[in-house]
Amino acid sequence: MLLLALCSSACDDGAASTDGAAGAFELGVPDRRPAWDAGGEPDAPVPDVGRSGPPTLTIEPVSIVRVEGQPARAFSVVVHGELTEPVTVALEATVGTLSTAALVFGPGGPRSQPVELGAAFDADEDDERGTLRAAMPGGEIEAPVVVTDVHNTVELDFDEEQLAFVARSRDKERRLVAPIRINGRGAGAVELNLRGKGTLNCARRSFTVRFAEPTRVRDSPRLRHLLLLSMCIDSTYLKMRSSYELLAAQGLFPSWFSYAELRYGGVSRGVYLLVERPRKSIPRVYPSNEMIVRRIRDNVQEVKRPDAATIDDLEAFLAPYVRLYELRREFAGEALLTELRRHLDYDVYLRWLAINSVLMNGDYIDEVYFYDRPPPAGGVRPYFSVMAWDYDDVLRRCHTRGGGLPVPLLYCAESSLDRPVLDHPAIREVYVGILREVMAGLTPEAYEGLLVRNASELEPYLRRGGVVDAMRSDRDDGSAPPEPLASVAAMLELMGARYAALEELLP
Repeated sequence: MLLLALCSSACDDGAASTDGAAGAFELGVPDRRPAWDAGGEPDAPVPDVGRSGPPTLTIEPVSIVRVEGQPARAFSVVVHGELTEPVTVALEATVGTLSTAALVFGPGGPRSQPVELGAAFDADEDDERGTLRAAMPGGEIEAPVVVTDVHNTVELDFDEEQLAFVARSRDKERRLVAPIRINGRGAGAVELNLRGKGTLNCARRSFTVRFAEPTRVRDSPRLRHLLLLSMCIDSTYLKMRSSYELLAAQGLFPSWFSYAELRYGGVSRGVYLLVERPRKSIPRVYPSNEMIVRRIRDNVQEVKRPDAATIDDLEAFLAPYVRLYELRREFAGEALLTELRRHLDYDVYLRWLAINSVLMNGDYIDEVYFYDRPPPAGGVRPYFSVMAWDYDDVLRRCHTRGGGLPVPLLYCAESSLDRPVLDHPAIREVYVGILREVMAGLTPEAYEGLLVRNASELEPYLRRGGVVDAMRSDRDDGSAPPEPLASVAAMLELMGARYAALEELLP
């Protein structure tokens, strides 16, 4: 008799999750598990068949699901019954890669041995279903295996003239129309244009994509606009992705995002970061939203919602936003803090500053969106909150010659909205408290876990044909992108030093 036992859900834990609440800082991973891995009723417990009787096998858990490109995870092969001599169990999987082809069980030895099943990326976009077999003298058992393909591939079908334009032009205004395929499936024709500032000089171009109909990319919401960001300035390809993850956990980044391989002209263009466009993600989260402004400098801004051409009186429209920068000239101390909090979620703004400080973000005055949302009790309308943006400058020297405001607990802060931390002890005390919360969650150990998870997600993309060659153009010497885990070590060294320095500076 062969027994096939079930295992409780604890045998195959899913990823950690976070509710994204903006309270005490918690560094979490958004719960992106597919429906089949979302919990539910536990399986039946493993029966206790003892050590008497003839040897039998079980595989635990009975149904094995693995995610393509993610680290291998273990299942267990268990021998029950009486063993009077060594028994060899042969293993075979029709999908995935086993860490061993055979296990040996002996009298007096362990009756359960772990085996890892990995699933590297392949060329298709579909799930694979197969079988795991375990056999020993006297019989064999089988367990179903599902390898789920969760990597993303975006393909654009440019014609020859469009290919030449994309390769050489710096014209961000021209709109191209081209068919698109996402994960092997057609999604109609899209309208797109080149995007970026410094990144416009990169050989691997970035794009803004507009769908004719809202479209999903695996676990994404229905997307109207999608940004294809080459990350050509992010030399690690980890800074932006990891930063967006921790910012999302703090309510500072509502856009959906994911890695993907971009292809056009019949070849790979390397790993990109797919990001839902902020001007579309903010009203998705706050349907009453009417105003989105990107700060360039304190007195320079770009209106992102509504279209600036539709605004009859731009000065009047921007007056509530401009008012934020006038408050510090009229109020001081606790009164200033009260007024800032009536017009702006200033505590969230200070949290954004604190994260920038820990991560040594070298250039961020122009990397923030202000948007109106429903006010709290006592708040005025329009009431603003903030969304962070563009994190390819973390762990870098401050871009300003003087290093920003002379506040060691800040880093590269230069806006007049940042200055109250310097000028008013009551506001500095609030900032220090928020900074302590951020540091308690964003320790070097927590940051390492975040980076390693993202490196594990990135690494298999680099193993796909043509990806590394495409990304050589990001470097002047044409070298290959660094191994993700090597980048993790270098980033941790910088962040650890900054964290230690802040600990010394905290009052």
